[in-house]
Amino acid sequence: MFIKKVNFNKTVISLESLIRDCVKSLNHSGLQIVIVVDKKKNFLGTITDGDIRRGFLNGLNLKSSIKKILNYKSVTAKPNIDTDRADSILRRFDITHLPILKNRKLVGLYYKGSAKSKTNNINSKVIIMAGGFGKRLGKLTKKTPKAMLKLNGKPLLVHIIEKLKKEGFKEIYISIYYLKKKIKDYFSNGKKFGVKINYIEENSPMGTVGCLRLLKKRLDSSFFLVNCDVITGLNFQEMLIYHQKNKSEATMAVKNFEFINPYGVIASKNNRFQNFEEKPTTFFNINAGIYLFNPAIIKIIRKYKIKSVPILFNYLKLKKKKILTYPMYESWEDFGLEIKKLKP
Repeated sequence: MFIKKVNFNKTVISLESLIRDCVKSLNHSGLQIVIVVDKKKNFLGTITDGDIRRGFLNGLNLKSSIKKILNYKSVTAKPNIDTDRADSILRRFDITHLPILKNRKLVGLYYKGSAKSKTNNINSKVIIMAGGFGKRLGKLTKKTPKAMLKLNGKPLLVHIIEKLKKEGFKEIYISIYYLKKKIKDYFSNGKKFGVKINYIEENSPMGTVGCLRLLKKRLDSSFFLVNCDVITGLNFQEMLIYHQKNKSEATMAVKNFEFINPYGVIASKNNRFQNFEEKPTTFFNINAGIYLFNPAIIKIIRKYKIKSVPILFNYLKLKKKKILTYPMYESWEDFGLEIKKLKP
């Protein structure tokens, strides 16, 4: 771990802000915290990414006020504090940020980040599903597997693998079927990408989770299952911590979206007008194509020959297994739907 003073200007927002504004600030600063001030710039409290996720779990959305997730009891320090003393406070309260106040005004911020060495000991494996035909992409996937379509000059799979490597994941499995030789020839054993790559080769299409029945090596810890066309800024380590801390058996990343209806919506009953709402906004969570499972899930998939994610989650719910959603606010794109951004 390292501790340092950081530029806090990008983290400050007003009490009148919405969660949407809070998310933008977090993504912009990269410091995992937002400082909230009143109209006179007096410090009021803090909001972390964890506060936002809990808010989403409690039914809030991007247009909700930050007042509902603001921590008014944040630990703070006086201006004369040095690094050693700040580190001691951070350790004692098990926090990663320490605002420095003078006359209720924010004058500094200590941040305890993760040293690079922290990412070297992740035992969890990641399985990337890249065996599909990619039919919805038409001619783009006639001679190229979807996972090898290029974004900014690099195949989608390269973007995903580089992100995972950066976070410290060392061993990756890729499920392959359609045009699988092109993927194997490009990535080989993964050495040139700094990771170990294993392949799960399907002899026929087995669905989104059916390929897990072919795993030869026993997995000893929770593992990720990721779609090959999802490009995201999600912190996989934090999702893993959330999954393990809550002792979940299956965790699904969900993305909060808002849909603005372009029409005025009329409510009526028996043809009698009741209400008129101009361009209402609807909020909903979608499946982000990123999952975390305990190893025992593989036995269930094998025993009942489960092929798809929906069937698996519905079965786990039927058996009253602990299933959680992990609200994500980070960048997320399903590039299978954004074919104009892809070049084969």
